Amino acid sequence: MMRTTFLVVACVVLASISPSFVSSSVAQNYDEAAAKQRQSRKTPPLSNRVYKHLSAAMKLSDRGDYNGAMDLFAPLGKMELNAYEAAQFWRFNGFLFFSMTNYPAALVAYEKVLEQPNLPASMEDQTLLTLAQLAFITEDYNKTIDYVFRFLAVNQKAPANILALVGHAYVALEEFDKALQYMEKAKDGYIGEKKVMQPWAYKQLMYLYYRADQKYKVLMAQNDFMEATPSREGWTSLAKICTKLIEEHTDAAPLSIAELEKTREDAMNKAATPTIHRQYEYSGTNKPVEYVSPVYPREALVAGKGGEVKLLYDVSKAGNVVNIKVLFSSDPIFEPAARAALESYKFNPKRLTNGGASASGTGGLLGSAQIIMPTEEKPKSLLENPLKFIHSDSEAVSDRKNFEKTFTFSVDIWEKEKPVQEK
Repeated sequence: MMRTTFLVVACVVLASISPSFVSSSVAQNYDEAAAKQRQSRKTPPLSNRVYKHLSAAMKLSDRGDYNGAMDLFAPLGKMELNAYEAAQFWRFNGFLFFSMTNYPAALVAYEKVLEQPNLPASMEDQTLLTLAQLAFITEDYNKTIDYVFRFLAVNQKAPANILALVGHAYVALEEFDKALQYMEKAKDGYIGEKKVMQPWAYKQLMYLYYRADQKYKVLMAQNDFMEATPSREGWTSLAKICTKLIEEHTDAAPLSIAELEKTREDAMNKAATPTIHRQYEYSGTNKPVEYVSPVYPREALVAGKGGEVKLLYDVSKAGNVVNIKVLFSSDPIFEPAARAALESYKFNPKRLTNGGASASGTGGLLGSAQIIMPTEEKPKSLLENPLKFIHSDSEAVSDRKNFEKTFTFSVDIWEKEKPVQEK
């Protein structure tokens, strides 16, 4: 998808992002002599007995029998091993501990790998990057950065996802200038690797731009994010950013009001395309298994107007929403959008509770809490994000009737909040 020409021009105007993939501080960390010395290392061979133990243990681990694999592999630790065999022993132990989510033990095992002399350069590199990620999972953010710097001491650049991990570690340490530096490097790295930047990394970058009061860079990053992973919520957020920038516009702004209005119009047109959300796994009850998020009314968005609509509805035996009634509306302009969104809800009738079960909260187009994570499996921090789209219910259930749903529409995207680390 080609971006609008003036946005490309604006990216040039705003280009304070360093053009080189590796920052000057990282480049100074690179030790060319040490990097060359690694290439001359002589690695001893892997003996047949070690290979047989490793092969048998790997078959067990492939079947998910990690304890069995560890029992089978453990006797090798009592044998006399050469440096390469010892490295393989500890690396496989690290993998098993990681697979069993024993991250501290995995860290110790992978550190033992690095203690072995004459490691192949590729094994050393993989171990350092693995340790960086393990340190992040265990919330030792200084160690995360240290392991990556050790990697960069013998490599001239790091993978984009690792640079993003460093940026995220600096956010956790509240060193936001360094965090922004590395998230920008990560963005350049993803482009160089011809890969799509992960959503959590885009959101982290936008948060850092926002925190640094670089609002036009938030706009550019949101535009890039939507070109990579388009959604109704994301295009709506882009339109809201434009509305706020129009309200705050000055002669020194890199984009004119006309350009911002055109960007907003394009975003609102793209936001009109529904994004179907399917949620098949819920820990709770009374949640839709499918829904379409509401369209922010165009007139309200252009006017910078927010509002709230509270609806009463029933759920049919087929799981469809019926008998919708408006209980409260701050402005009639929001009612059609709220009603249309609620009509898209599909429920699993078997998951609906009876007898007054309830869940409290508000739903809407903007909120504050946003989980930012480097991996899908292990979210480690809770970051306040002004561009977050939230969707939750406020319902009181009785015999599948008289459910309540509140939609909150808000254009307040510049409210600054300090990141909160999940404990």
